[in-house]
Amino acid sequence: MSGDGGQETRVIDFHVHLMDRSWLPGKWWRWLERRDASRGTGLKGVLAKGRPRGVERFFDPEGRKLLDAMDQGGIHRSVVLPLDYGLLLGEPETSIREQNRRIAEIALRHPSRIVAFAGVDPRRPEAEAIVEEGICQLGMKGVKLHPGAGFDPGDDGFRPLMERVAELGVPLLIHTGSAFGPLRSRWCRPLDLDVLLSRYADLRIVAAHMGGGWLDELCWTGYMKPQLYADVSLWQMRCRQAPREFGASLRKVLDMLGMERVLFGTDWPFTADVMSPGKYADAVRGLSESSGVRFLSAEIKAILGRNGARLLGIE
Repeated sequence: MSGDGGQETRVIDFHVHLMDRSWLPGKWWRWLERRDASRGTGLKGVLAKGRPRGVERFFDPEGRKLLDAMDQGGIHRSVVLPLDYGLLLGEPETSIREQNRRIAEIALRHPSRIVAFAGVDPRRPEAEAIVEEGICQLGMKGVKLHPGAGFDPGDDGFRPLMERVAELGVPLLIHTGSAFGPLRSRWCRPLDLDVLLSRYADLRIVAAHMGGGWLDELCWTGYMKPQLYADVSLWQMRCRQAPREFGASLRKVLDMLGMERVLFGTDWPFTADVMSPGKYADAVRGLSESSGVRFLSAEIKAILGRNGARLLGIE
C-alpha cells in the first residue's frame, strides 16, 4: 500500500503471541483442546475450521510460523505479547520470566520484524524485577497484563509496578473484553483501566480487542482519558460476518478516541483460521467499500502502521 508522497505504509501488528506446550498451564490447553474438538458455536471458526486440527498448530516457540505469516501477508513488524496465566491456572513448565527472555532473544535476532513486550501477572512478588529486566536488560519495548488471570489492574498493591512502568515510558497493553476459556472476565472491562488512567497521566495504555463486548465503555473512557489507545485484534469474525457492524464500531472508536489512538492487531495465532494477518489488513484497507461506512485514507494508514510506529518510537 502506498502512503503519502509515494512512501509505503508499513503494517504493524500490535497484538500477536508466541507459545509452546510448556509455556501455558495444562488447564488452559485441556480447555482449548475440548473447545477445539467440539467446535462450539461461540467460537466456531476461531479455534477450528472444518475438522479439528489440534492445538499444536499454535505452537511456535522460535517464531518461524509468525515470520512466515508476516511475509505472506505483508506485515512489517509484529508486537509479541507473553501470557502469564500461572497464578490462576497452575504454573507452566516454562516460567513467565523464561518466556520473556526467549521472546526477547527472538526480537534480538529479528530486530526489524519482531518487537517484544514483557508479560507478567502483577501479583507476583518479583513482578517489578521481571519488568525491569525485560525493559532495561533485554530491550523489550512495553508491558502486557491480562486481568483475566484474576486481578484488578487498578489495585493499590500494584502501585510500585505501575509507577515503574510509567517512569520507563513504555506502553502498557492490557486485555479488555470477555475473557476466553478458563480465564475470568471480572476485571476485563475498559472501565477497570480508569484508576490507572486517572492516576498516571503519562502512562499510555492500550486496551486490547477494542474493549471486546464493552465498546461504548471503551469509547467514553477513552474520550475522557487521552492516553488510552485501542487495538482491533479479535474482531476478525465480526469483520468477516458483519462488515457493516465492524465498520460502524471502528468508526465510533475513531470518532471518540481520534485516529491517532487506534492500532491494527490480530491476536495471531488464535485468529489465523478466521483470517490471516494479511487478509485482515486488506479487509481494514477495504472497509469503506465493504461496510458502507466512510474511512479516510489517512485514518486507515494511521491504524495499519503509523500509530503503532509512533507509540513504539520507531521509524
